[in-house]
Amino acid sequence: MRPAANGLMRLWKFVMGRLGRTGRRDPIDVGPPFILVFCPSAQGGIADYAHEQAEAMAQSGCGVVMLCPDDFLHCGQHYSQMRTLPATGKRLPMKWLRVAKLVKDLVTCQCRLSSCIRSLGVKSVLFASYVEYLAPLWAWRLRLWRRSGVRFGAVVHDPVRDFVLGPLWWHRWSVSEGYSFLDVAFVHQPIALDTGSRKVQVRTEVIPHGPYFFPSPSTSRIEFRNRLNVPEDAVLFLSFGHLRDGKNLDLILEAMRELQQAWLLVVGTEAGSGHSSSGDYQILAERYGVASRCLWRIGFASTQDTADVFHASDFALLTYRASFRSASGVLNLAVRYRRLMVVSAGDSNLATSIVRYSLGERVGPDSVSEIARGMKLVMANRPTAEWMKYERDNSWQKNASIVMMAFDELGSESGQSNRWSAPES
Repeated sequence: MRPAANGLMRLWKFVMGRLGRTGRRDPIDVGPPFILVFCPSAQGGIADYAHEQAEAMAQSGCGVVMLCPDDFLHCGQHYSQMRTLPATGKRLPMKWLRVAKLVKDLVTCQCRLSSCIRSLGVKSVLFASYVEYLAPLWAWRLRLWRRSGVRFGAVVHDPVRDFVLGPLWWHRWSVSEGYSFLDVAFVHQPIALDTGSRKVQVRTEVIPHGPYFFPSPSTSRIEFRNRLNVPEDAVLFLSFGHLRDGKNLDLILEAMRELQQAWLLVVGTEAGSGHSSSGDYQILAERYGVASRCLWRIGFASTQDTADVFHASDFALLTYRASFRSASGVLNLAVRYRRLMVVSAGDSNLATSIVRYSLGERVGPDSVSEIARGMKLVMANRPTAEWMKYERDNSWQKNASIVMMAFDELGSESGQSNRWSAPES
């Protein structure tokens, strides 16, 4: 590293150290040992997952405290929350302002994590999601905590980190730094993690992705479809979640030209810069002549909204690119509401689950003809899905048990006794 860069890094560490001491102390009196769940996401799939996982660990006898944003969507029934991380806030209009806020929030979150570890005597930390953004600027502090006996784990929802932010050398360094302090990575499918460096080796544990406990629909299926002006004989397909390019919504729209009975309901938020917007897709729908059969509900969907749109739909579309190698929260929502799926993806937990439990049709990725074929198949031959078997095999209780056992083994290796205890209010 050049002298100037080395000097800047020392200055950064000094600033981080000073900020770490200003973290707000929480009045919760925690009786260790317990697991601290670090979840900077206030809403969405990561927040939903972290909440269900924390509840399951707490119900299994583990003390759990979640460090989360002030506007975290869920309230813990069996675990405690420290809502001291930055709130999400409104989307800022200019890109440079959004970048500045991202950097500020990342730094603040890491400082408050360190402050929490120090003030509560934390020995086990679970990251709700692996993150590498700006990791060279903050991972060093967590490595110091690791040397002092703190054990770190992270749920790696997206093990293939193919989104490159900045120069490739910075991306690889960031990925490596993001893994550098971890003792264990929790994944949803056996995989050899690319940690960005051969020097960084992380133990992996495979955990199931449990189904979400979202509410029942607030209205009848027919009534909701009438509100949307969907004909009685129409087959309504649902595309749910962030409008990322990787979901191949453009190919779905093109495939609909072959399926005059098919209607499409798109529910979710804009993915942001670098991805096509809902407006772009609506223009494409006009070009393909399918706009009259497309419905758009763009924005955050509450748990009740989610229940209503799944209940009103006939099938769900999860048509990811071949580069998708992850589990899917949308699959677990579809399981909750018993909706068969048309799925495309690379080798992943998602693809395996669809076939193993007959939850729909798996088709080749990145292909209009394959998507059309899958839609025709589920319309004509509805497979008998093994919903209950999927839920038994992929419960949050199994997820929690594996996580707790891994931290217990890490504690034993470092001479700690993890008789999990609940925090005292």
